[in-house]
Amino acid sequence: MLSQTLTSPVVAQTSDTETTTPLPSSSGQAADLKIRPRVGAGFTTTGAGYQEPFFSLEGFFPIQQNPGNNLTFLEGKVLFFTDSNIGTNLILGKRFYSSDQNKILGGYLSYDVRDTGNTLFHQIGGGFERLSDAWDLRINGYLPIGNTREKMAESISNPFFQQNFLLLNRTTQFEAAMAGVDVEAGGRLLRLGDGDLRGYAGVYYYSAQGSDSGFGVRGRLEARPTDTLRLGLSIQHDPTFDTKVVLSLGVNVPGTRPRGVDKSSVLARLGESVERKAAITVDEQAKNDTVVATNPKTGAPFVFRHVTLGTGAGDGTFENPSGTVQDGLNLAQSGEIVYVQAGTNPGIEAFKIPDGVSVLSTAVAQRIDTVGFSTLQLPLSGSGGFPVVNGTVTLGNNTTLSGFAITNATGSAIQGISIQNVTVRDNRITNPSEQGINLTDVAGTSLIANNTVTGSRLGGIFVSASGNTQQELNVNSNTISDSGRQGIFVQASENAQQKFTANSNTVSNSVGQGIFLQTNNNSRQNVAIANSTISRTTVDSQGEGGQGLFAQANSGAQQTVKLENTQVSDSANQGIFVSAFSKVDEPQSRQNVTLTGTSVSNSISQGIFLQGNNNSRQDVAIANGTINGTTRDSKGEGGQGLFAQANSGAQQTVQLDSTKVSESAGQGIFVSAFSKVDEPQSRQTVTLNGTSVSNSTGQGVFLQANNNSQQQFAIANGTINGTTRDSKGEGGQGLFAQANSGAQQQITVDNSQVSNSAGQGVFFSTSSQASEPQSRQNITLNGTNVSNSAGQAVFLQANNNSQQIVAIANGTIKSTALDSKGEGGQGLFAQTNGGAQQQLTVNSTQVSDSAGQGMFFSTSSTAEEPTSQQTVNLNGNSVTNSKGQGVFFQANGNSTQQFAITNSTQQFAITNSTINGTTVDSKGNGGQGIFTQANGGAQQNFNIEGTQVSNSAGQGIFVSASSQLTEPTTRQTFIINNTSVNNSAGQGIFVQASNNSTQQVAITNSTINGTTVDSQGQGGQGIFTQANGIAQQNININKNTVSNSAGQGIFMQANSDSQVSADVQFNILQNNMIPGFYAVMNATKTFCVRLNGNNSNTNFVLQRNAGTFQVSDRDSVSTNNTGTVDFAPAIESFTNVTTCP
Repeated sequence: MLSQTLTSPVVAQTSDTETTTPLPSSSGQAADLKIRPRVGAGFTTTGAGYQEPFFSLEGFFPIQQNPGNNLTFLEGKVLFFTDSNIGTNLILGKRFYSSDQNKILGGYLSYDVRDTGNTLFHQIGGGFERLSDAWDLRINGYLPIGNTREKMAESISNPFFQQNFLLLNRTTQFEAAMAGVDVEAGGRLLRLGDGDLRGYAGVYYYSAQGSDSGFGVRGRLEARPTDTLRLGLSIQHDPTFDTKVVLSLGVNVPGTRPRGVDKSSVLARLGESVERKAAITVDEQAKNDTVVATNPKTGAPFVFRHVTLGTGAGDGTFENPSGTVQDGLNLAQSGEIVYVQAGTNPGIEAFKIPDGVSVLSTAVAQRIDTVGFSTLQLPLSGSGGFPVVNGTVTLGNNTTLSGFAITNATGSAIQGISIQNVTVRDNRITNPSEQGINLTDVAGTSLIANNTVTGSRLGGIFVSASGNTQQELNVNSNTISDSGRQGIFVQASENAQQKFTANSNTVSNSVGQGIFLQTNNNSRQNVAIANSTISRTTVDSQGEGGQGLFAQANSGAQQTVKLENTQVSDSANQGIFVSAFSKVDEPQSRQNVTLTGTSVSNSISQGIFLQGNNNSRQDVAIANGTINGTTRDSKGEGGQGLFAQANSGAQQTVQLDSTKVSESAGQGIFVSAFSKVDEPQSRQTVTLNGTSVSNSTGQGVFLQANNNSQQQFAIANGTINGTTRDSKGEGGQGLFAQANSGAQQQITVDNSQVSNSAGQGVFFSTSSQASEPQSRQNITLNGTNVSNSAGQAVFLQANNNSQQIVAIANGTIKSTALDSKGEGGQGLFAQTNGGAQQQLTVNSTQVSDSAGQGMFFSTSSTAEEPTSQQTVNLNGNSVTNSKGQGVFFQANGNSTQQFAITNSTQQFAITNSTINGTTVDSKGNGGQGIFTQANGGAQQNFNIEGTQVSNSAGQGIFVSASSQLTEPTTRQTFIINNTSVNNSAGQGIFVQASNNSTQQVAITNSTINGTTVDSQGQGGQGIFTQANGIAQQNININKNTVSNSAGQGIFMQANSDSQVSADVQFNILQNNMIPGFYAVMNATKTFCVRLNGNNSNTNFVLQRNAGTFQVSDRDSVSTNNTGTVDFAPAIESFTNVTTCP
């Protein structure tokens, strides 16, 4: 055989000093005769004992040498087969050169390894070689060690019956490493380039366990045109591997010859590689025999009782089958199979399967598990001819029924009662008078698969477990249609434990429920349904039912339901109905429901209905699902896509992830919690993440907590779009939340979009009567966008005995329109009534394009009601393009209102809030950037700091306080600091106190610029203050810049019986109409002014028309201010005081 790779000679050193005869060399120097180390690479095609070509890397290393005399060397090689397997060789060799005889004698020992991908083989070897100028001789031996034979695979083919057994033709495949020896002789044929062409012929012998031993013959050619290149061709033939032709190519660096030796001499070959077979020879063997199919459960051969319907009475063997199923059953023992061929198929009477017996027909492909061969299909099966059974088939323990058509059975088509471990598969059931399949108290593990059940008068599949039954049932790939009751009925009661798994089933046209799941008492039910469809469920004759899927846990039961990748459609009632209930004196019922990738479409009343009642706990998770096309019922009620309710002390958790709810005739999502005062508190937590609600009617999402209930709701990364009003023209809110009569409600809306609502975008309301516990509502809107709403974008209302805390941040409120009555249009609306408490914080929010006020805040209470309290903080907001007012504040009656427009907290007075482009309303009224009003005994406190108010069609900031004499005093305290008011109409800042009211006013460090007259040609003041009736004002106007006013820069007026104390210092009044400062006393009481450090280029005027006009440091006013100061009628008409009160 031709060498697998080519290598080059290697040099090694030795101290050997023995005397030798002169050597044939070109230089005669011993150093020139040294064999050098070398490396090489090669490629060899497929050969005997290996099926894949291989590449090789090799190295040749002299260990000890006497140059020109002898050499001890180590040679290694790594083989890389093209099927990604590896082999290795390691050779220790010794060679002697005899100059007298001009020949080389040598020998070696080797160790080889080969990985076939299936087996790792090891081999030792040895050999002898004689190299001369005339002829060469080589003898190589190979001996596998360790595991020399390994089974690779085992297969069967062409199973066949014989008597009562199933026989299998078995093929076993082995790999065996072969021991052998090869001998070859040959010599040089001709000179070729710097080398030669040599030819060899030889014989070899190989043997291995399981292989035929035998001799073979081989011839080969070896060409060495250069000292670094070797080419090979071999042809061999033997009985095991037949004829093989092998090509090889090898290169090595440096060459194999010593530098000081003539290239044609024998000595030049002292460093050649050992010529032997590099890859371990492996024979791939196949052994064929026949075995009996063995039952893995019993370890004994399968026994078949053969039945061919319509034949005579046989003995049940394949050669002489029985003629009826009953004859086959009479012969069968536990663990045996009755194998039925349809034959003439005259019809089979009702029969009972004995314990441990399987009854199979050839109609469908019948597969059995066997020892050593996994699953195989029985001969003759898959014929398509279903034997017909005309009665009920009764199952026994550990039995199987497969491949029968059961028609018009009286009673159930298939039944099993108080047994265990049954399999019902691949049957066709039509028109039984009761259930298609009835398994009552069947324990153990059972399978119902690939059956077709049509037209059952009662249920399609009926499964129940009671007592202490432990039941595991797998229901797969069944088609159930036109059932008179439930398509699939599953019930656990008493102390039963039931596990029900259903996959790839189709249930259609059922009456009552498509799939009915119920667990009662101290039972446990675990249900998993996947890849199934439930369609066209109808109500029963009483008009009840109609649910696609019905799940109920009662009286302390525990139920787990998982629904995955399932479609529920066209239900006459709810698509999916889930309910849990327990009385107070019963253990808690617990229900855990998971819906993943489930779609519910075209349901009536509700797409998904969830209800927890009394002493129950319900946990529901819905992900990656769709709820579409829910319609109202015959009474015009319902229509919700998702309905969740917790009542009378129940606990309910609902989570929706990446779910789409669309085209609902009612609310898209309806969430309600309720408990009476004397009942335990109901608790409900609902979380929506990445959920979209579109095209709902009434409300997109509806939340309501009543009485003794607690409700938590969170929506993140959601969208609510296209909510319309109902048939009465009501609703239309994208998100509606209400807490009543002592309920507690916490709501978080994060990074969500509410758009195109026919009513309010988001609506929040809380209320309780004085006799009821306080309702509490805590609301957070973060990063939420509300657009294209009608009436109000964000509506907040707290009534009576309620508390509402609201935080809005980083959101946008855009394009709010008037409602159908032409009212509203506010971007943000907040109202507190009847003694309620409301706290509102709005941060970094943009409100734009409102058809009414950008922000509207109102609080009121009657004298008989508790004080309403409203606290508002606006921070870093932008309000643009509003109508009427940009920001509107109003406090009425017995109310307290506090608000601040500030940059972060009360400790900082920096903001960057903007209110821009406020226009008048459709009646031509309003136009104020900020409007605040306190009436009827209200108390109002606010700060405006670091805010920009610009381009208002009315006053930039409007502040008013008023009360009738019969009403409590209205009190208003406010600070305007570091604020700019530009391009207002009428007045830049307007402050008015009327009748029974008091005002504490501070306007500081602000700029008011470009105030124009209003549409009537009036006003134009930068700052305007007025006191009327018996009002009292305490005013501080310091360090402001008022410029370019069409009227006075600062105008102050006291009328009727009012009293005013004003501190006006260090203001800059530039380019205002004459006078820059104008104070007029028309009242009967006292007006006191401190005018100091101000600078005006358009004069100061103090005018007394009535009452007492006091001026602090009167005689120095002209010198204490820059600009002309005029007193009218004269300075003597004014009272000089040291300070104003």
